[in-house]
Amino acid sequence: ATITMSNTCGTSSFDITIIPAPTANFTAPNIGANMLCPGQPVQFTDLSTPVPGSNIVAWDWDFGDGSPNSNQQNPTHTYPLNPLTYNVTLTVTDQNGCSTNTTFAVNFGGPTAEFSTANVCDGNVVNFTDASMPLGTITNWNWDFNNDGIVDNTNQNTSYTYPGPGTYTVELMVVANGGCMDSITHTVVVHPNPVANFSANNECLGTAVTFNDISTILTGAIANWAWNFGDGSPLDNTQNPTHNYATAGIYNVLLTITSDSGCTDNITLPVEVYSNPIASFSADTACAGFNTSFTDISTAGSGGNITNWEWDFDNDNNPDDFTQNPTYIFPGPGTYSVNLAITDLTGCVHDTTIDISVSPQPTADFNFDYVCFGTVTSFTDLSLPNGGTISNWNWDFTNDGIVDNINQNPTNGYPVSGSYTVELHIATALGCVDSITKTIVVNPVPVVNFGPTDVCLNTPTQFTDSTQINTPGTFNNWAWDFGDMIGTSALQNPIYTYTAAGTYNASLTVTSDSGCIGTITLPVTVFPNPTAAFTTADICENLTAGFTDQSVGNGGVINQWDWDFDFITPIHTTDDVNQNPTNNYIAGSYIVELIVTTQAGCADTVSNPITIHPMPNAIYTFTDECFGTAIDFVDNSNVSTGNIAAWNWTFGNTNTSNTQSPSEMYANDGQYNVTLIVTTDQNCKDTVTQTVNVWPLPVVDFTPVDVCLNFNTQFTDLSTVTLGSNVLWTWDFDDGTPLNNSQNPIHTYTNDGTYQAQLMVTTNYGCKDSLTKTVTVHPLPQVSFIASVLDSCSPVIVDFTDLSVINAPGNNVTWNWNFGDAGTSSQQHPNAISFTNSSHTSVASYGISLTVISDMGCVGKDSIANMIKSYPIPTASFSYGPAPTNIYDSEIDFTDNSIIASQWLWDLGDGASSTEQNPVHLYADSGLYTVILYMENIYGCEDTTEKIIKINPVFAIWIPSAFSPDDDNINDFFYAQGYGIKQLETLVFDRWGEVVFEGYQLDSKWDGIYKGTLAKTEVYSYKIRALDIFNEWHEFIGKVTLMK
Repeated sequence: ATITMSNTCGTSSFDITIIPAPTANFTAPNIGANMLCPGQPVQFTDLSTPVPGSNIVAWDWDFGDGSPNSNQQNPTHTYPLNPLTYNVTLTVTDQNGCSTNTTFAVNFGGPTAEFSTANVCDGNVVNFTDASMPLGTITNWNWDFNNDGIVDNTNQNTSYTYPGPGTYTVELMVVANGGCMDSITHTVVVHPNPVANFSANNECLGTAVTFNDISTILTGAIANWAWNFGDGSPLDNTQNPTHNYATAGIYNVLLTITSDSGCTDNITLPVEVYSNPIASFSADTACAGFNTSFTDISTAGSGGNITNWEWDFDNDNNPDDFTQNPTYIFPGPGTYSVNLAITDLTGCVHDTTIDISVSPQPTADFNFDYVCFGTVTSFTDLSLPNGGTISNWNWDFTNDGIVDNINQNPTNGYPVSGSYTVELHIATALGCVDSITKTIVVNPVPVVNFGPTDVCLNTPTQFTDSTQINTPGTFNNWAWDFGDMIGTSALQNPIYTYTAAGTYNASLTVTSDSGCIGTITLPVTVFPNPTAAFTTADICENLTAGFTDQSVGNGGVINQWDWDFDFITPIHTTDDVNQNPTNNYIAGSYIVELIVTTQAGCADTVSNPITIHPMPNAIYTFTDECFGTAIDFVDNSNVSTGNIAAWNWTFGNTNTSNTQSPSEMYANDGQYNVTLIVTTDQNCKDTVTQTVNVWPLPVVDFTPVDVCLNFNTQFTDLSTVTLGSNVLWTWDFDDGTPLNNSQNPIHTYTNDGTYQAQLMVTTNYGCKDSLTKTVTVHPLPQVSFIASVLDSCSPVIVDFTDLSVINAPGNNVTWNWNFGDAGTSSQQHPNAISFTNSSHTSVASYGISLTVISDMGCVGKDSIANMIKSYPIPTASFSYGPAPTNIYDSEIDFTDNSIIASQWLWDLGDGASSTEQNPVHLYADSGLYTVILYMENIYGCEDTTEKIIKINPVFAIWIPSAFSPDDDNINDFFYAQGYGIKQLETLVFDRWGEVVFEGYQLDSKWDGIYKGTLAKTEVYSYKIRALDIFNEWHEFIGKVTLMK
């Protein structure tokens, strides 16, 4: 180095040391091709190196945005939203005072939200197509279709169907892979659909149909109508057309309408064109002066049934009748024109005319013969043709409407006598008819009958006349012949007695007042009488008496036996009707009477005596005894008359006795059937059997259950007895307590140990026995425990220690802990039991219980209510507003929504903090801020929550410093993007200043192609101009590296 000094003379020497400067260097997350979101703080990291033996002692950061420099080693800086690239210079100074600097560009960028859609008609799907500019890779699309702040879909391109017509605001928010986001809103109009409808009347064929449009639309207007009449005719575009159909039928008419918004609807309704009815009729033969019947045979059309008929019989064009099938009397013979006009249900009409020829009328007449029944009646025709020719005679002989004969002069035989109405119908060759009715008489013939009564021999026979004759006939003569060559009579109802049995043919002849005769012969029988007889024998009482019939019929057949077993003159009572009956009597003497009767009803009677000896009454008494005691039997038998001569005892154990009142000692207990048979001096016997009980002694047994102290000991009686039942139990529990008489008593011992319990059992027959057994009472555990912690914030973790003991010889073997909602445990000393609190407002208290079980199953238990207290954990929560917002409205109101908070600490994300419950904070710059709320409740329990607050810039632009057009879909294009940009101009220059790319659209992008080929790798210059939403231009000049 050279040092020049002026105004001096001479020379001097100096030592000058040249110290090398330190090397300045730093890094940041958005240097080079990397970017951060606009407004996001940048963390700068110093990478400078000092020279050996020295240290860097000062740092000076120029952030390139006009803000004050920073002297921190590793500062954090938040940039304005514009521009998107800043040149940052770091100057470092070491302890020698040497300085150096270096400059890097930091870049910001994010996506630009955009999408396209179209208005639709109600009910159609609205399609949304994403058109966002990524500036990186967009990773999330959040669609809000109805501006309610709720994300409805997360697909890139989606669709949605709105519930009805209206104007809807749609928002798309996109998020890039670096977390940068943007949103945009558009409106979608859902037009209402018109509602097609029309009315039309059904018409008869030949009448035009009128169509009336009654379509509606909610908003807008209907602009077009298209009618398809369903018959192949051309479409009609008038609003209310008329149309003539060529043929009848049902036509489906389609109306299609279109609104002024292009929305359509259609409706199809049926219209019917009715076919017309066809008038027609027929008439029967027309004769002058008589009704002529007309029958309507018209055919209905498709319009429904025929409802109106108008008949003109005299050709004067005025209706004469309105019924469907009328009659009409023509005044004289000749030809008449008859017209019928018809109308159907829908008003369709038709008429027809037919000529009717009217003929003259004949006169009917006849006469007949009077006869008795059985002789045919002759009929003679006397009819007059009156100018015509009679060609038909129809005779109805019984007035039943049925033609019986078609001859001119017929005969007829009637089935019974009486008066008959005869009708003659005649017809001329031209079909005119007449008829006449007359009454004829067929005289009745007597129908002879009589009732001869068949009798037994020596009984008179009554003959009763039952002859009948049809009115008006009467009788005036009777002639009887009784058939025994002896008896006759002229009386109407004679009586006659035959002298011998047998069968006789009797006859009766009867003559009527008109001379008609009837006769009949009937058989009369005289029956012989039977002879009654029977045999029987004396018996003992209670035995059955038998009777044997010995009667004879004497030529007749006996078929009835009538027995009276205790006949007392003169009354006979029927006791039995069998031929050989039996009867059970009480002791005494009786007369038995038998009446026998033959099939003809002839009877005879016989009587015989019978004696019934009395039965003895076998009776004895005794007393049941317990096993080992003899039983005495006392005879009390008797008989009403006579004496008891013998006693026969059977004791039921193979032993017997013939003494009157014996005793018996039984070898075994049990039941024995003892039978006594007594016999009288008339050899009548009676038997009685009774059950004798030799009562057994009870077999005593019981089951004492070993129990724990203070628990009830259940004594269960197991005693049995083979006969009878146990009725008394006497217990001695061996502990000085009073005796107990329950069958299965429960006893509580007051001390543990062993006891000799005795049971004595008495049966219902007084038999007794006893038994003694040992009963054991086991000791109980004496439960106690402690806890390591009694209260804390949820969850409270507690260790428990069992302090329980038990008297010898018992051992505690099982521990059952119940911690309430905290669960259970079977450990003796459970550890780390967690007691939680799901409430945010109140203390949760837990009662603890411990149950200890000994080796003999004895249970001890202790519990402590509300032993453990778990304090509630608060829930930190807050909201803020306004959101979303931007740098021009960056004062944020924070609202604490925490549950039971008593203290608050806010980390507001930009270095500021607050202890207010609801702070208000003004953010100095746009960006993303992580706000953390720390809170504590009155119990000292804590919780925390955090949210990211976004302060959007009003205008921001991001310009990359490098790109790589290698088709890997990562940084393949060079372009600018940002917020609040209305217009964008992009120019790229090579090192000689030649323009290699220019674009004037918001989405203009350079793909590295210049003159058809990929430009070479080097650093290019760019000039970008952006017009913001306030119509201010911003110009950005910088460098971009094309990399391959």
